[in-house]
Amino acid sequence: MRRAAFLFALVGLAGAMIARAGATSDADGIAALVGPEQLTVAAVDARCGDPCARLQDDIRRRTWEALQALVDEALLEGAPEPAVQLVSDADVEAYRIDHAQDFDGSPARDRAAIRFFLTRERRQRAEQELVRGERQRRPAKLLVAAGDRTLGDSTAERVLAEAGTRRITNRDVEERLALVLYRLRGALYRERLRHIETLIDEAVWSSTAAEAGTSTQELRAAVTAAASPVTDEDLERYFETEVRSRNPQAEKRLDRLRPYLEFQRIREAEARFVANGRARLAPRVLLEAPVPPRLALEAGPGGWRGAPGAPVRVVFLTSYRGDTSRAMWPVVKRLASEPGTALTVRPLLPQWDPEATAVAGAVYCAAAESRAWELHELAAAHATLPDAATLLEMAVRVGLARGPFERCLAEPATSEAVVASSAEAERLGLTEPPVTVIGGLVFGGMQRTERLRAAVRESLSVETGRR
Repeated sequence: MRRAAFLFALVGLAGAMIARAGATSDADGIAALVGPEQLTVAAVDARCGDPCARLQDDIRRRTWEALQALVDEALLEGAPEPAVQLVSDADVEAYRIDHAQDFDGSPARDRAAIRFFLTRERRQRAEQELVRGERQRRPAKLLVAAGDRTLGDSTAERVLAEAGTRRITNRDVEERLALVLYRLRGALYRERLRHIETLIDEAVWSSTAAEAGTSTQELRAAVTAAASPVTDEDLERYFETEVRSRNPQAEKRLDRLRPYLEFQRIREAEARFVANGRARLAPRVLLEAPVPPRLALEAGPGGWRGAPGAPVRVVFLTSYRGDTSRAMWPVVKRLASEPGTALTVRPLLPQWDPEATAVAGAVYCAAAESRAWELHELAAAHATLPDAATLLEMAVRVGLARGPFERCLAEPATSEAVVASSAEAERLGLTEPPVTVIGGLVFGGMQRTERLRAAVRESLSVETGRR
């Protein structure tokens, strides 16, 4: 009887309980504290199951792939450029005939796309051959295995591999994968958090049961027994307010309503119990959300526009194609008026787009005559993606000589520079233009001016505090 009375007292009252003291962090493997009870990250992951396991596998897989890419780059440092066989007109035509079903654009555009694709494929094969040779000649020393569970979750200075003259650390991998890992870890954090809340509720039951010297099942039975009974008046009221108000022709079957309302009362009683228990036990979630990475990108072809040495750098990455890229340019341009801000523009063309590449190439050509910003302004403000004739007209309008501009635009090095600039951003995980990077923080797609201004001012505050 005493134990039963104590159980009912716990159901109705919220007392005070001292939480376990001591510093605990996610690194210690503790996800939350519920009174004296610790919820481990391992327990959370076990409850989460496949979703958390898949995300952790993805983190390790992407980390391993980035490590292998860094090893390849280290082995290629100082190596001769791979010999790439030139793509002939005959090669282009043969490919076009064999894949005729894949092309429906103008012949000139299709041939340009095929040439670019075949050249890139041959370059990649040549680089792979060169890497294979270097790996045989100078095998890299890998200090971690592909399935190592610490991959993607180790100290920054940990050396993961030695290749060529380089020691590749976890920091190198993190910098290469900053945005990708942030997104994966964010998804993992949200999955874990969802299950932590359920485990905290369960810990409230188990801790309270242990305090009462009983089982969780007996405690739940006591809470259920204490739920408010469902009266005939309750049934009549529910039928009139919830059933008949929606369907005046509804059949009055109170016998069917009673189990539903009883179940509802039990759930309400359990919810009150858990709320009281949470108030007594003061659970603390120790799992920390991942910190957004700050990406480092150099200036585009036009350089920085703004105060020299401005502490806040804004990078706008555009494809020049699509309504969103055009609509975002005036928004981003207004940020240049913010104190302590410098702005630059870079191309972001993750998919082959010869017309957009030509526009970005035109800006590169204009940069040689210090007219990049003027040409960019005209192209970005144009109602549609400028075609070749419009680009030439724009170039002349900003003071570029027609002949040299056309020759520059036709140079393979120009499109290669555009592709290389885009690839640098893509390696950081930026693959959907437009993107605005403020103080290293990434804002994708269409954004409100005030949100970006707030980000500029926050970054300015951070940078000013460092100086």
